[in-house]
Amino acid sequence: MTLASAIIRDAYRESMLIASVSSPNVNETAEGLDRLNSLILSTIGNEAGQELTDITLGGQFDQSSTVSQFVPENARLTVIQTAARTLDLHPTPYDGQRVAVADAGANLATYNLILDGNGRRIETAASVTLNTSSLSRQWMYRADAGNWVRLTELAASDQMPFPVEFDDYFIVSLALRLNPRHRQALAQESIAALDRAKGQIRARYRKRRPSQDSGALGLLGQSLGGLDSAGLLR
Repeated sequence: MTLASAIIRDAYRESMLIASVSSPNVNETAEGLDRLNSLILSTIGNEAGQELTDITLGGQFDQSSTVSQFVPENARLTVIQTAARTLDLHPTPYDGQRVAVADAGANLATYNLILDGNGRRIETAASVTLNTSSLSRQWMYRADAGNWVRLTELAASDQMPFPVEFDDYFIVSLALRLNPRHRQALAQESIAALDRAKGQIRARYRKRRPSQDSGALGLLGQSLGGLDSAGLLR
């Protein structure tokens, strides 16, 4: 897996802003990391992955019945806990599927929420316990690792949340953001590489669920207005 620092260095190299034997200085690394984090978070749910559907657990508009078996795909769980609970994640997640938790009740420290990987790992463990009040966190499923990866702002020493085959997308996209600050233009060859990489990441992560799996969303579909002919939420 690739470190964020390697993506930043290669982005500066893409337009020859640094020499091949050099590394970005402290200020350049900080600038690159800031733009890389923004790029990753803006890619998720746009070029990569679907939008999240909100499900309220607890409170006046409780939708707990939608997660009685497992958490539906691409769900943001807005939790108002009055007791500790354990939720099973989707048993057959697909590459790029996401889940998020927002502690609207601000009481996870009192009433913990456990997310069980349900046969997969989450943050490389069988389950995670959420016990920080007012927490807001999301995860993306990496099929190549069988792991729900936590999506958060990276430090330079952290690993990228995406597989190595998409390094070019982030390297060249980051170079595109850094170049104007150095009065540099992106080469046509780099633009062509970015177009190819963008097509690849969209092809991997914008896939619809197979129609035979649409039944897993039955309860959620009923509560939100049903499913269309392609098996997607209306």
